[in-house]
Amino acid sequence: MLFLDDSPPASVVPSHDPRVDATVNVVNWEILRALACQPYPAQSAYWGDQISGGHNVPDTVVVRVPLRLPNNLTVEHSEALCSRIASEVATMQYIEAYTSIPIPHILHYNTEADGGGAASPYMIMTKVEGSPLCFVWDKMEDTKRDAVLRQIVDIYLELSSHRFDKIGALFKRDGVGKDAWYLKPLSYITDPDYPSPGQSSLGTMHSSGTDHWMAYSNAYLEKISNEDFGSDMKPYFYAHVWFLQSLIPSLYDNSLDAKGFPLMPADFHSQNIMVTDVDSVPRIVAVIDWEFSSTAATSSFAQYPLFIVDHPQWDDDHPLRSRNLRDQAKFNVFMNEAEGRRKPDGGHRLSNAFANCYNLYLFEQSIQYPPHGDVLYYQTTSRFDKEVKVWNELSTLLHDEVSDKSFTRQSIKDFILANRWRLAGDSKALKWVASEDKLNACLHTSPRLPHLTYLQTNSCSPTSDQQ
Repeated sequence: MLFLDDSPPASVVPSHDPRVDATVNVVNWEILRALACQPYPAQSAYWGDQISGGHNVPDTVVVRVPLRLPNNLTVEHSEALCSRIASEVATMQYIEAYTSIPIPHILHYNTEADGGGAASPYMIMTKVEGSPLCFVWDKMEDTKRDAVLRQIVDIYLELSSHRFDKIGALFKRDGVGKDAWYLKPLSYITDPDYPSPGQSSLGTMHSSGTDHWMAYSNAYLEKISNEDFGSDMKPYFYAHVWFLQSLIPSLYDNSLDAKGFPLMPADFHSQNIMVTDVDSVPRIVAVIDWEFSSTAATSSFAQYPLFIVDHPQWDDDHPLRSRNLRDQAKFNVFMNEAEGRRKPDGGHRLSNAFANCYNLYLFEQSIQYPPHGDVLYYQTTSRFDKEVKVWNELSTLLHDEVSDKSFTRQSIKDFILANRWRLAGDSKALKWVASEDKLNACLHTSPRLPHLTYLQTNSCSPTSDQQ
């Protein structure tokens, strides 16, 4: 952040990421400070807190530079940094020109490797008001969260109304009107230090969600086949991806993309949504951090914002599970209403896609982030592990009455309740019945079953939806 006055400099936030020091030591901050002062009647300026990570709280002027490796940049890394800044700039310029979605205004930018003397590509942006939604979301009562969700729905619908002919990253060339914007393959904005499992497929743009994910999964299978010779885990990983690939045709509704592909923010999470008036009627005043954004299949686009889905480490009785279930149901209602107003005769296809996004969400999390597959599997099947523990306890305590018998979930629940006087207060069976009753009470209030589990990582730790 840059403050446009003569006050003493603020402290620097320490970072354990070696890329931060490498970036700070290389960039010519004096040039960036001079450029930031040009649009303002300011003679001098000083740097405020250094902020890195998934969110920031702009104060006056924000200068954004991509992090670099501690050692010298290769040509590949340098080109990747330049492309990421160029695509983010193009995306923000398009959003500002053709939508009403509030974002920071770009004052100055350079997408060349040397940054015009700054030694890095960069963006200089205006300040935005408010606080990150993640700081206040958990403190909001239902009516205030509803007010935010209605605005989130409007943002989704506005993004969905702008369509592009392929799946790719947005860039801009000289020209007039929308024709100045064009797409490049997603490989132009990926991080060479953290390649995705299907990285080799991202050099081609596809014209359907099915084609995109089939190519991605084929590349993933090829990667597994060619690497880790002799590993005893290769059959498991290969079978896992092969199974996921078999689901693709049934998951992606290509008819949703008949008019093109919507622009999807890569990290539309609560740390990147700035809000004001949180004590009255909360108002979204900016959506920040458009890095890695791209066009996407509508089926991929239509997934709940991550701050209303569950964290995978939450216990089954976590108090926020019921809140998220309630918020997802409200989101569905608001989306259905808003889509009906915008397209009174066009059906509610986007609303239906959101309301039925669970399986597709699981697929994309599993195939893009391999460790998540195991977590999702456990999340989905952990209730059966609990059944085993309950059955083992009953078999030990009431062997003669349960052996050689087949029970349904309901009949075993009835059996446990009928014999509860014979079970200890800390009985696994009694706790299981209580958790089943609580879950059923939650589900009875919502049209959706089941609700989502949040797996992506983020950096806005003070709120419980991210711990």
